Amino acid sequence: MGRATKLVVIAPISAFSAWEEDVAEVLDPPLSIGRWRGGPLPDTDVILLNYQRVPAAVDPLMSLMLRHPTHLVVDEAHRAKRGAAGEWGRALLRLAPFAVRRDVLTGTPAPNQPRDLLAVLDIVWPGGVARRAIPPATARNDASDADMRMLNSVVAPLYVRTTKNELGLRDPRIVLDPVPMGDLQQQIYDAMLDRYAGSLDLGRRDAAMLAQMGEITMYLLQAACSPRLLSSNSDASRQYRYPALAIPPGSRLAGLIDTYADHEVPAKIDRALRIIENNVRLGRKTLVWSNFPDNLRDLELMLAGVNPALIYGAIPSIEDAEPGVRTRERELDRFRNSPDCWVLLANPAAMSEGVSLHHWCHDAIYIDRTFNAGHYLQSVDRIHRLGLPEDVDTRITILTSEGTIDERVNGRVEDKTRRLALMLNDPVLVQMALPDDDDSGEILDDQLDLIEVIAHLQRRLPD
Repeated sequence: MGRATKLVVIAPISAFSAWEEDVAEVLDPPLSIGRWRGGPLPDTDVILLNYQRVPAAVDPLMSLMLRHPTHLVVDEAHRAKRGAAGEWGRALLRLAPFAVRRDVLTGTPAPNQPRDLLAVLDIVWPGGVARRAIPPATARNDASDADMRMLNSVVAPLYVRTTKNELGLRDPRIVLDPVPMGDLQQQIYDAMLDRYAGSLDLGRRDAAMLAQMGEITMYLLQAACSPRLLSSNSDASRQYRYPALAIPPGSRLAGLIDTYADHEVPAKIDRALRIIENNVRLGRKTLVWSNFPDNLRDLELMLAGVNPALIYGAIPSIEDAEPGVRTRERELDRFRNSPDCWVLLANPAAMSEGVSLHHWCHDAIYIDRTFNAGHYLQSVDRIHRLGLPEDVDTRITILTSEGTIDERVNGRVEDKTRRLALMLNDPVLVQMALPDDDDSGEILDDQLDLIEVIAHLQRRLPD
Protein backbone atom coordinates (compact mmCIF):
# COMPACT_ATOMS: atom_id res chain seq x y z
CA MET A 1 0.00 0.00 0.00
CA GLY A 2 3.01 2.30 -0.42
CA ARG A 3 3.51 4.83 2.35
CA ALA A 4 0.15 3.91 3.92
CA THR A 5 -0.24 0.64 5.81
CA LYS A 6 -3.96 0.98 6.57
CA LEU A 7 -6.93 1.98 4.41
CA VAL A 8 -10.03 3.39 6.10
CA VAL A 9 -13.09 3.63 3.86
CA ILE A 10 -16.15 5.65 4.87
CA ALA A 11 -19.09 4.58 2.67
CA PRO A 12 -22.82 3.81 2.67
CA ILE A 13 -23.56 0.23 3.71
CA SER A 14 -24.89 -0.39 0.21
CA ALA A 15 -21.35 0.12 -1.15
CA PHE A 16 -19.64 -2.30 1.24
CA SER A 17 -20.07 -5.37 -0.94
CA ALA A 18 -18.54 -3.54 -3.93
CA TRP A 19 -15.46 -2.67 -1.89
CA GLU A 20 -15.13 -6.24 -0.62
CA GLU A 21 -15.53 -7.73 -4.09
CA ASP A 22 -13.13 -5.28 -5.76
CA VAL A 23 -10.40 -5.73 -3.14
CA ALA A 24 -10.48 -9.47 -3.84
CA GLU A 25 -10.69 -9.09 -7.61
CA VAL A 26 -8.26 -6.23 -8.31
CA LEU A 27 -5.40 -6.82 -5.87
CA ASP A 28 -3.09 -9.84 -5.82
CA PRO A 29 -2.62 -10.91 -3.14
CA PRO A 30 -5.88 -9.38 -1.88
CA LEU A 31 -5.87 -7.22 1.22
CA SER A 32 -7.71 -8.31 4.34
CA ILE A 33 -10.90 -6.31 4.86
CA GLY A 34 -13.25 -5.90 7.80
CA ARG A 35 -16.38 -3.99 8.74
CA TRP A 36 -16.48 -1.93 11.94
CA ARG A 37 -19.72 -2.32 13.91
CA GLY A 38 -18.52 -0.85 17.19
CA GLY A 39 -15.97 -1.93 19.77
CA PRO A 40 -12.32 -2.50 18.79
CA LEU A 41 -11.38 -1.75 15.20
CA PRO A 42 -10.85 -4.89 13.08
CA ASP A 43 -7.20 -5.88 12.68
CA THR A 44 -7.33 -5.78 8.86
CA ASP A 45 -5.62 -3.91 6.04
CA VAL A 46 -8.91 -2.25 5.03
CA ILE A 47 -11.53 -1.04 7.51
CA LEU A 48 -15.05 -0.25 6.28
CA LEU A 49 -17.54 1.81 8.24
CA ASN A 50 -20.71 3.65 7.30
CA TYR A 51 -21.44 7.34 7.81
CA GLN A 52 -23.77 6.81 10.75
CA ARG A 53 -20.93 5.20 12.72
CA VAL A 54 -18.24 7.77 11.94
CA PRO A 55 -18.93 10.10 14.93
CA ALA A 56 -18.51 7.20 17.37
CA ALA A 57 -15.36 6.02 15.58
CA VAL A 58 -13.41 9.29 15.62
CA ASP A 59 -11.30 8.53 18.72
CA PRO A 60 -10.34 4.93 17.82
CA LEU A 61 -9.61 5.98 14.23
CA MET A 62 -7.41 8.87 15.39
CA SER A 63 -5.51 6.44 17.58
CA LEU A 64 -5.10 4.06 14.63
CA MET A 65 -3.87 6.88 12.36
CA LEU A 66 -1.29 7.96 14.95
CA ARG A 67 0.10 4.40 15.09
CA HIS A 68 -0.16 3.48 11.40
CA PRO A 69 0.16 5.63 8.26
CA THR A 70 -3.43 5.61 7.04
CA HIS A 71 -5.09 6.36 3.72
CA LEU A 72 -8.59 7.80 4.25
CA VAL A 73 -11.16 7.32 1.48
CA VAL A 74 -14.58 8.97 1.74
CA ASP A 75 -16.93 7.26 -0.73
CA GLU A 76 -20.12 9.06 -1.82
CA ALA A 77 -18.58 12.11 -0.17
CA HIS A 78 -21.51 14.39 -1.04
CA ARG A 79 -23.18 12.88 2.03
CA ALA A 80 -20.95 15.19 4.05
CA LYS A 81 -21.93 18.29 2.04
CA ARG A 82 -23.05 20.13 5.21
CA GLY A 83 -19.44 20.16 6.38
CA ALA A 84 -18.91 21.43 9.93
CA ALA A 85 -22.66 22.12 10.23
CA GLY A 86 -23.42 18.39 10.05
CA GLU A 87 -22.46 15.58 12.43
CA TRP A 88 -20.83 13.46 9.71
CA GLY A 89 -18.96 16.41 8.25
CA ARG A 90 -17.61 17.48 11.65
CA ALA A 91 -16.34 13.97 12.35
CA LEU A 92 -14.61 13.71 8.97
CA LEU A 93 -13.02 17.15 9.35
CA ARG A 94 -11.57 16.03 12.70
CA LEU A 95 -10.15 12.84 11.15
CA ALA A 96 -8.80 14.24 7.89
CA PRO A 97 -5.59 15.90 9.20
CA PHE A 98 -4.41 12.61 10.74
CA ALA A 99 -4.43 10.67 7.44
CA VAL A 100 -1.27 10.56 5.32
CA ARG A 101 -3.46 10.58 2.20
CA ARG A 102 -7.05 11.60 1.64
CA ASP A 103 -9.33 10.87 -1.33
CA VAL A 104 -13.01 11.64 -1.79
CA LEU A 105 -15.17 9.77 -4.28
CA THR A 106 -18.45 11.16 -5.57
CA GLY A 107 -20.38 11.43 -8.79
CA THR A 108 -22.16 14.58 -7.56
CA PRO A 109 -19.69 16.76 -5.63
CA ALA A 110 -22.07 19.74 -5.67
CA PRO A 111 -25.49 18.12 -6.02
CA ASN A 112 -27.57 21.21 -5.31
CA GLN A 113 -25.34 24.28 -5.31
CA PRO A 114 -21.66 25.13 -5.84
CA ARG A 115 -20.89 25.67 -2.17
CA ASP A 116 -21.64 21.97 -1.54
CA LEU A 117 -18.23 21.38 -3.15
CA LEU A 118 -16.44 23.30 -0.40
CA ALA A 119 -17.37 20.75 2.26
CA VAL A 120 -15.95 17.96 0.10
CA LEU A 121 -12.73 19.89 -0.61
CA ASP A 122 -12.28 20.71 3.09
CA ILE A 123 -11.86 16.98 3.77
CA VAL A 124 -9.18 16.61 1.10
CA TRP A 125 -7.54 19.94 1.83
CA PRO A 126 -7.86 20.61 5.60
CA GLY A 127 -7.38 23.99 7.19
CA GLY A 128 -9.67 26.09 5.03
CA VAL A 129 -7.26 26.18 2.08
CA ALA A 130 -10.05 25.40 -0.39
CA ARG A 131 -12.22 28.26 0.85
CA ARG A 132 -9.38 30.72 0.34
CA ALA A 133 -8.66 29.44 -3.16
CA ILE A 134 -12.18 29.38 -4.56
CA PRO A 135 -13.64 32.66 -5.90
CA PRO A 136 -16.37 33.87 -3.47
CA ALA A 137 -18.79 34.60 -6.33
CA THR A 138 -19.04 30.88 -7.14
CA ALA A 139 -20.62 30.15 -3.76
CA ARG A 140 -23.65 32.34 -4.46
CA ASN A 141 -26.98 30.80 -5.41
CA ASP A 142 -27.07 33.05 -8.48
CA ALA A 143 -23.51 32.32 -9.65
CA SER A 144 -23.13 32.93 -13.39
CA ASP A 145 -21.88 30.47 -15.98
CA ALA A 146 -18.63 32.46 -16.08
CA ASP A 147 -18.28 32.00 -12.30
CA MET A 148 -18.80 28.26 -12.76
CA ARG A 149 -16.10 28.06 -15.41
CA MET A 150 -13.76 29.96 -13.09
CA LEU A 151 -14.50 27.48 -10.32
CA ASN A 152 -13.77 24.61 -12.70
CA SER A 153 -10.36 26.08 -13.48
CA VAL A 154 -9.52 26.23 -9.75
CA VAL A 155 -10.62 22.71 -8.82
CA ALA A 156 -9.53 20.96 -12.05
CA PRO A 157 -6.04 20.06 -10.73
CA LEU A 158 -7.64 18.44 -7.66
CA TYR A 159 -9.89 15.89 -9.29
CA VAL A 160 -10.04 13.15 -11.88
CA ARG A 161 -13.40 12.59 -13.50
CA THR A 162 -14.21 9.82 -15.94
CA THR A 163 -17.12 11.00 -18.05
CA LYS A 164 -19.82 8.79 -19.46
CA ASN A 165 -18.40 9.39 -22.95
CA GLU A 166 -14.95 8.21 -21.84
CA LEU A 167 -16.54 5.03 -20.53
CA GLY A 168 -17.89 4.38 -24.02
CA LEU A 169 -21.49 4.35 -22.82
CA ARG A 170 -24.38 5.28 -25.04
CA ASP A 171 -26.22 8.33 -23.79
CA PRO A 172 -29.31 7.28 -21.84
CA ARG A 173 -32.61 7.81 -23.60
CA ILE A 174 -34.45 10.12 -21.20
CA VAL A 175 -38.15 10.71 -21.82
CA LEU A 176 -40.23 13.30 -20.01
CA ASP A 177 -43.74 11.87 -20.02
CA PRO A 178 -46.39 14.49 -19.14
CA VAL A 179 -49.53 12.83 -17.81
CA PRO A 180 -52.86 14.66 -17.43
CA MET A 181 -54.44 14.08 -14.04
CA GLY A 182 -57.87 12.53 -13.68
CA ASP A 183 -60.83 14.75 -12.82
CA LEU A 184 -60.88 13.90 -9.11
CA GLN A 185 -57.12 14.27 -8.67
CA GLN A 186 -57.27 17.63 -10.46
CA GLN A 187 -59.99 18.83 -8.10
CA ILE A 188 -57.93 17.85 -5.07
CA TYR A 189 -54.76 19.46 -6.38
CA ASP A 190 -56.51 22.71 -7.31
CA ALA A 191 -58.22 22.87 -3.90
CA MET A 192 -54.86 22.48 -2.15
CA LEU A 193 -53.32 25.24 -4.25
CA ASP A 194 -56.21 27.56 -3.41
CA ARG A 195 -55.89 26.78 0.27
CA TYR A 196 -52.14 27.40 0.48
CA ALA A 197 -52.00 30.39 -1.87
CA GLY A 198 -54.76 32.14 0.07
CA SER A 199 -53.34 31.57 3.55
CA LEU A 200 -49.58 32.22 3.20
CA ASP A 201 -47.50 35.35 3.08
CA LEU A 202 -45.84 34.59 -0.25
CA GLY A 203 -43.62 37.64 -0.03
CA ARG A 204 -41.48 36.19 2.77
CA ARG A 205 -38.10 34.56 2.08
CA ASP A 206 -36.86 33.80 5.60
CA ALA A 207 -35.75 30.47 7.10
CA ALA A 208 -39.12 29.84 8.74
CA MET A 209 -40.81 30.23 5.38
CA LEU A 210 -38.33 27.79 3.83
CA ALA A 211 -39.23 25.14 6.41
CA GLN A 212 -42.96 25.75 6.10
CA MET A 213 -42.82 25.64 2.32
CA GLY A 214 -40.82 22.42 2.51
CA GLU A 215 -43.81 20.72 4.12
CA ILE A 216 -46.21 22.24 1.61
CA THR A 217 -43.96 21.17 -1.27
CA MET A 218 -44.06 17.58 -0.06
CA TYR A 219 -47.85 17.69 0.17
CA LEU A 220 -48.09 19.07 -3.37
CA LEU A 221 -45.73 16.39 -4.67
CA GLN A 222 -47.92 13.77 -3.00
CA ALA A 223 -51.09 15.25 -4.48
CA ALA A 224 -49.51 15.40 -7.95
CA CYS A 225 -48.58 11.76 -7.63
CA SER A 226 -51.35 10.06 -5.66
CA PRO A 227 -53.83 11.92 -3.41
CA ARG A 228 -54.19 8.72 -1.39
CA LEU A 229 -50.84 9.61 0.19
CA LEU A 230 -52.55 12.59 1.86
CA SER A 231 -55.31 10.58 3.45
CA SER A 232 -55.60 10.27 7.21
CA ASN A 233 -55.76 6.53 6.51
CA SER A 234 -52.26 6.60 4.96
CA ASP A 235 -49.06 6.39 7.00
CA ALA A 236 -47.07 8.47 4.47
CA SER A 237 -47.07 11.49 6.79
CA ARG A 238 -45.69 9.39 9.63
CA GLN A 239 -42.96 8.03 7.35
CA TYR A 240 -41.86 11.60 6.60
CA ARG A 241 -42.45 12.88 10.15
CA TYR A 242 -44.49 15.83 8.99
CA PRO A 243 -47.53 17.10 10.89
CA ALA A 244 -50.93 16.03 9.66
CA LEU A 245 -52.19 17.96 6.67
CA ALA A 246 -54.19 20.96 7.83
CA ILE A 247 -57.49 20.04 6.21
CA PRO A 248 -60.56 20.44 8.44
CA PRO A 249 -62.16 17.06 9.26
CA GLY A 250 -65.45 16.62 7.51
CA SER A 251 -64.65 19.22 4.86
CA ARG A 252 -65.29 18.50 1.20
CA LEU A 253 -61.54 18.35 0.53
CA ALA A 254 -60.97 15.87 3.35
CA GLY A 255 -63.76 13.71 1.97
CA LEU A 256 -62.34 13.76 -1.54
CA ILE A 257 -58.93 12.68 -0.24
CA ASP A 258 -60.18 9.94 2.08
CA THR A 259 -62.35 8.32 -0.59
CA TYR A 260 -60.03 8.98 -3.53
CA ALA A 261 -58.76 5.41 -3.82
CA ASP A 262 -62.33 4.16 -4.28
CA HIS A 263 -62.93 6.22 -7.39
CA GLU A 264 -59.74 6.75 -9.38
CA VAL A 265 -56.32 5.26 -10.08
CA PRO A 266 -53.72 8.07 -10.11
CA ALA A 267 -52.71 8.87 -13.66
CA LYS A 268 -48.97 8.44 -13.09
CA ILE A 269 -49.48 5.11 -11.33
CA ASP A 270 -51.64 3.91 -14.20
CA ARG A 271 -49.03 5.02 -16.76
CA ALA A 272 -46.26 3.25 -14.83
CA LEU A 273 -48.26 0.01 -14.73
CA ARG A 274 -48.74 0.13 -18.50
CA ILE A 275 -45.03 0.69 -19.12
CA ILE A 276 -44.13 -2.19 -16.80
CA GLU A 277 -46.67 -4.48 -18.47
CA ASN A 278 -45.11 -3.74 -21.86
CA ASN A 279 -41.57 -4.27 -20.52
CA VAL A 280 -42.51 -7.66 -19.08
CA ARG A 281 -43.99 -8.64 -22.42
CA LEU A 282 -40.64 -7.70 -24.04
CA GLY A 283 -38.67 -9.59 -21.39
CA ARG A 284 -37.22 -6.43 -19.77
CA LYS A 285 -36.88 -5.83 -16.04
CA THR A 286 -37.88 -2.41 -14.69
CA LEU A 287 -36.55 -0.26 -11.84
CA VAL A 288 -39.26 2.02 -10.39
CA TRP A 289 -38.37 5.02 -8.22
CA SER A 290 -40.62 6.92 -5.82
CA ASN A 291 -39.85 9.10 -2.80
CA PHE A 292 -43.01 7.90 -1.04
CA PRO A 293 -43.07 4.49 0.68
CA ASP A 294 -46.85 4.19 0.33
CA ASN A 295 -46.49 4.44 -3.45
CA LEU A 296 -44.03 1.57 -3.37
CA ARG A 297 -46.24 -0.54 -1.13
CA ASP A 298 -49.29 0.14 -3.31
CA LEU A 299 -47.36 -0.87 -6.41
CA GLU A 300 -46.10 -4.00 -4.69
CA LEU A 301 -49.71 -5.16 -4.28
CA MET A 302 -50.76 -4.09 -7.78
CA LEU A 303 -47.77 -5.86 -9.34
CA ALA A 304 -48.02 -9.07 -7.32
CA GLY A 305 -48.20 -11.09 -10.54
CA VAL A 306 -44.62 -10.16 -11.47
CA ASN A 307 -43.15 -10.70 -7.96
CA PRO A 308 -41.65 -7.22 -7.37
CA ALA A 309 -38.71 -6.65 -5.04
CA LEU A 310 -38.96 -3.72 -2.62
CA ILE A 311 -36.31 -1.47 -1.04
CA TYR A 312 -37.00 1.60 1.12
CA GLY A 313 -36.13 2.85 4.58
CA ALA A 314 -38.05 0.21 6.52
CA ILE A 315 -36.33 -2.67 4.72
CA PRO A 316 -33.20 -3.29 6.83
CA SER A 317 -29.68 -4.07 5.72
CA ILE A 318 -28.57 -7.65 6.33
CA GLU A 319 -26.24 -6.26 9.02
CA ASP A 320 -29.17 -5.12 11.14
CA ALA A 321 -31.78 -7.79 10.34
CA GLU A 322 -32.99 -10.79 12.27
CA PRO A 323 -32.66 -14.19 10.55
CA GLY A 324 -35.36 -14.77 7.95
CA VAL A 325 -36.32 -11.09 7.66
CA ARG A 326 -36.55 -9.49 4.22
CA THR A 327 -33.39 -7.42 3.67
CA ARG A 328 -32.16 -5.03 1.02
CA GLU A 329 -29.43 -7.44 -0.03
CA ARG A 330 -31.88 -10.34 -0.46
CA GLU A 331 -34.30 -8.18 -2.42
CA LEU A 332 -31.48 -7.05 -4.73
CA ASP A 333 -30.38 -10.64 -5.26
CA ARG A 334 -33.95 -11.66 -6.08
CA PHE A 335 -34.33 -8.86 -8.62
CA ARG A 336 -31.00 -9.65 -10.24
CA ASN A 337 -31.25 -13.41 -10.36
CA SER A 338 -34.86 -14.58 -10.15
CA PRO A 339 -36.46 -15.03 -13.59
CA ASP A 340 -39.88 -14.41 -11.99
CA CYS A 341 -38.98 -11.03 -10.41
CA TRP A 342 -39.54 -8.36 -13.07
CA VAL A 343 -39.65 -5.16 -11.03
CA LEU A 344 -37.63 -3.47 -8.30
CA LEU A 345 -39.51 -0.76 -6.36
CA ALA A 346 -37.07 1.62 -4.69
CA ASN A 347 -36.75 4.85 -2.76
CA PRO A 348 -33.87 7.13 -3.85
CA ALA A 349 -33.00 7.96 -0.24
CA ALA A 350 -32.44 4.25 0.44
CA MET A 351 -30.89 3.01 -2.79
CA SER A 352 -29.54 5.82 -4.97
CA GLU A 353 -25.91 4.95 -4.16
CA GLY A 354 -23.54 2.00 -4.17
CA VAL A 355 -25.72 -0.49 -6.08
CA SER A 356 -25.06 -1.78 -9.59
CA LEU A 357 -27.99 -3.07 -11.65
CA HIS A 358 -26.76 -2.39 -15.20
CA HIS A 359 -26.18 -6.06 -16.02
CA TRP A 360 -29.80 -6.95 -15.28
CA CYS A 361 -31.95 -3.89 -15.91
CA HIS A 362 -32.02 -1.14 -18.55
CA ASP A 363 -35.38 0.53 -17.86
CA ALA A 364 -36.17 2.99 -15.07
CA ILE A 365 -39.38 4.86 -14.27
CA TYR A 366 -39.55 7.88 -11.95
CA ILE A 367 -43.03 8.13 -10.44
CA ASP A 368 -41.94 11.37 -8.79
CA ARG A 369 -38.83 13.47 -8.14
CA THR A 370 -37.90 16.11 -5.56
CA PHE A 371 -35.63 19.14 -5.79
CA ASN A 372 -32.74 16.88 -4.72
CA ALA A 373 -30.68 16.72 -7.92
CA GLY A 374 -28.07 14.53 -6.25
CA HIS A 375 -30.58 11.74 -5.61
CA TYR A 376 -31.68 11.87 -9.22
CA LEU A 377 -28.19 11.76 -10.74
CA GLN A 378 -27.07 9.01 -8.38
CA SER A 379 -30.17 6.92 -9.05
CA VAL A 380 -29.69 7.14 -12.83
CA ASP A 381 -26.25 5.62 -12.36
CA ARG A 382 -27.68 2.42 -10.91
CA ILE A 383 -28.39 1.23 -14.47
CA HIS A 384 -26.05 3.46 -16.53
CA ARG A 385 -22.46 2.80 -15.50
CA LEU A 386 -19.11 1.19 -16.32
CA GLY A 387 -19.51 -2.35 -17.67
CA LEU A 388 -22.66 -1.68 -19.65
CA PRO A 389 -22.34 -3.34 -23.10
CA GLU A 390 -21.89 -0.87 -25.95
CA ASP A 391 -24.99 -2.07 -27.81
CA VAL A 392 -27.38 -1.70 -24.86
CA ASP A 393 -29.81 1.22 -24.61
CA THR A 394 -30.71 2.65 -21.20
CA ARG A 395 -34.28 3.95 -21.09
CA ILE A 396 -35.38 6.41 -18.38
CA THR A 397 -38.96 7.66 -18.14
CA ILE A 398 -39.84 10.60 -15.87
CA LEU A 399 -43.57 10.87 -15.22
CA THR A 400 -44.86 14.40 -14.67
CA SER A 401 -48.38 15.48 -13.76
CA GLU A 402 -49.26 18.36 -16.05
CA GLY A 403 -49.62 21.81 -14.48
CA THR A 404 -48.27 20.75 -11.08
CA ILE A 405 -45.23 21.22 -8.85
CA ASP A 406 -43.60 18.45 -10.91
CA GLU A 407 -42.87 20.97 -13.66
CA ARG A 408 -41.10 23.31 -11.22
CA VAL A 409 -39.02 20.39 -9.93
CA ASN A 410 -37.98 19.50 -13.48
CA GLY A 411 -36.75 23.04 -14.09
CA ARG A 412 -34.70 23.24 -10.90
CA VAL A 413 -33.12 19.80 -11.33
CA GLU A 414 -32.20 20.84 -14.87
CA ASP A 415 -30.56 24.05 -13.60
CA LYS A 416 -28.64 22.34 -10.79
CA THR A 417 -27.21 19.63 -13.01
CA ARG A 418 -26.35 22.13 -15.75
CA ARG A 419 -24.28 24.09 -13.22
CA LEU A 420 -22.61 20.91 -12.00
CA ALA A 421 -21.76 20.03 -15.62
CA LEU A 422 -20.13 23.44 -16.11
CA MET A 423 -18.16 22.99 -12.91
CA LEU A 424 -16.93 19.53 -13.91
CA ASN A 425 -16.76 20.12 -17.65
CA ASP A 426 -18.93 17.05 -18.29
CA PRO A 427 -21.67 17.88 -20.83
CA VAL A 428 -23.39 14.51 -20.45
CA LEU A 429 -24.78 15.74 -17.14
CA VAL A 430 -26.55 18.51 -19.04
CA GLN A 431 -28.30 16.06 -21.31
CA MET A 432 -29.29 13.90 -18.35
CA ALA A 433 -30.78 16.96 -16.69
CA LEU A 434 -32.92 17.85 -19.70
CA PRO A 435 -35.43 14.99 -19.83
CA ASP A 436 -37.36 16.24 -22.83
CA ASP A 437 -38.36 14.46 -26.04
CA ASP A 438 -37.88 17.69 -28.00
CA ASP A 439 -34.41 18.27 -26.95
CA SER A 440 -32.83 13.32 -10.29
CA GLY A 441 -31.78 15.81 1.37
CA GLU A 442 -33.75 18.78 2.39
CA ILE A 443 -37.09 19.20 0.67
CA LEU A 444 -36.01 22.70 -0.41
CA ASP A 445 -32.27 23.11 -0.72
CA ASP A 446 -32.07 26.86 -1.18
CA GLN A 447 -33.94 30.10 -1.78
CA LEU A 448 -34.22 29.41 -5.51
CA ASP A 449 -36.20 26.23 -4.78
CA LEU A 450 -38.41 28.30 -2.48
CA ILE A 451 -38.97 30.88 -5.23
CA GLU A 452 -40.14 28.16 -7.63
CA VAL A 453 -42.71 26.85 -5.15
CA ILE A 454 -43.98 30.35 -4.39
CA ALA A 455 -44.29 31.08 -8.11
CA HIS A 456 -46.36 27.93 -8.51
CA LEU A 457 -48.70 28.96 -5.69
CA GLN A 458 -49.03 32.51 -6.98
CA ARG A 459 -50.61 31.20 -10.16
CA ARG A 460 -53.74 30.57 -8.06
CA LEU A 461 -53.99 34.10 -6.69
CA PRO A 462 -56.58 36.44 -8.25
CA ASP A 463 -55.16 39.29 -10.32
